Amino acid sequence: MSPALVRLLQLVSTFLALVGTIVILLVSTFDSSIFDFVPLHLLLAIMALSFIFVAVHIERALYRLQSETQVLTSSVTQLEATHKAYLEATAPVLKMGTLAEAFAGATGARKHIDHLRVYAASSQQVFSFVSNSTLHVDRCSLLIRGFPTKHDSRFAQQVRGLADEWRKLAASGRIDELEIMAYDYFPTDYEILIDSEALIFGLFDYDPDEFSSVKLRTANLVEDSSAAGRDLIVEFRDRFDKLFEACRAAHGPNPY
Repeated sequence: MSPALVRLLQLVSTFLALVGTIVILLVSTFDSSIFDFVPLHLLLAIMALSFIFVAVHIERALYRLQSETQVLTSSVTQLEATHKAYLEATAPVLKMGTLAEAFAGATGARKHIDHLRVYAASSQQVFSFVSNSTLHVDRCSLLIRGFPTKHDSRFAQQVRGLADEWRKLAASGRIDELEIMAYDYFPTDYEILIDSEALIFGLFDYDPDEFSSVKLRTANLVEDSSAAGRDLIVEFRDRFDKLFEACRAAHGPNPY
């Protein structure tokens, strides 16, 4: 049976009894003797039947509407998932800029960091960013350049002073747990990890005219908004953790 014929039968079954009742009532307005041929209880039965058919019709229409709404909701949900996957696939993995821009982009409006990992020459800029913010850090792992005890260059003094400043920040309650390790080799790169959600990294240029003998190159920000970004963050995080543990014993005494 064709859909058009089914639809026609539905309309006839729904409205025929109602139309018939209306016609009888209109005719009876001009000729009341029609009730002599059509009993009142029959008219009432026809009217009740018409109401039942109308109710069934409305219920079926509402059911179809509900089904269509469910299909639409499912389609919208699938579209949202597809849109999110598309954004992840097309989002740039790297955002390049200054270290200040990268740190601001990584922290945004957040007030709390679970684990801050810093691998730097002195950590001067990172300390400035954190201390001048309202960030609270549960745990901070700081890996900075170390110097022999008798090494008394201005840069060595600055790094030791910064280690003390980090401790003061922790003592003020801004950092719950602070651990400082030192490495005893010339730095070639830097790295900042904010939980497992953002990574900032870059290279150093050797520059003997600089106070620290190194100059920061462009900072690269990677966030966990894409699969590639998440994989890169995990790579740097694992490397940092292994290097941090290795520096406990393998790279000279820890002066901090």
